[in-house]
Amino acid sequence: EELGLHSNNLWVLPGGVDAAGDFKFKGPGVDETDKSMYLKEGENPWSGVNDGDKDEMLLFLGFPSEKDPSFKTRFPGKSTCCIISSAHPEWFERFYDEAAGPIAAKARVNQSGKRKNEEYGEMKKALETKFLSAMYRHYPKLEGKVDYVSIGSPLTNKYYLGRNDSYGLEHTPARYSGALDMMRPKTDIDGLWITGHDVGSVGIVGALNSGIMTAMAITKYGIWDLVVAKRNIIEDLMEMDKADSPDRKSKTI
Repeated sequence: EELGLHSNNLWVLPGGVDAAGDFKFKGPGVDETDKSMYLKEGENPWSGVNDGDKDEMLLFLGFPSEKDPSFKTRFPGKSTCCIISSAHPEWFERFYDEAAGPIAAKARVNQSGKRKNEEYGEMKKALETKFLSAMYRHYPKLEGKVDYVSIGSPLTNKYYLGRNDSYGLEHTPARYSGALDMMRPKTDIDGLWITGHDVGSVGIVGALNSGIMTAMAITKYGIWDLVVAKRNIIEDLMEMDKADSPDRKSKTI
């Protein structure tokens, strides 16, 4: 409480209206316009960004410790923060092991030499500075209270997740206009169903909604149930719990 933390997530989405009247997000890696930039040695996408008193990069800030009711008991006097931003994998291509092929390759290799690369360390340190600057801007009571920081990159994701992105498949117009119609809960293999955020949309909420979609597909909920009967599996399960509760049973005896 003394640090002013809460369980809500904070999305920092800087931007503005362009000459055409369209709102455009700003910051490194928010679209394809800077994908082919910052590829040479010494070039840093975050140079001069977030140095002032304004937000200049897309950020997600959340405090997992505030979402866990048992955290304060298990780890008294401590809190954790997760900060996520956008970046292009191509910016880290020069730190990847040439013998393993391009960063876009499927090879899951940890022998990139990145941990011994001075420039890679400097880039991560620059990111740390930008992240902390933004965190202190929105949570000023945290300044001077940070004991440990760990920075990951697309190379980190490549090793642990086998892909560059931590948030799954890219959200493109093609994805939602038929290119990935095969990504549905029911597969062509009898008895095999899939779920997860790539079936729905990114993040925890996308993964949760995907689980609901898959459960409804398995139990054959359809248009009639959802639109006409106004039923869904969540509310039906809640009603089943009520019907099976001890209080409900005692009243019916």
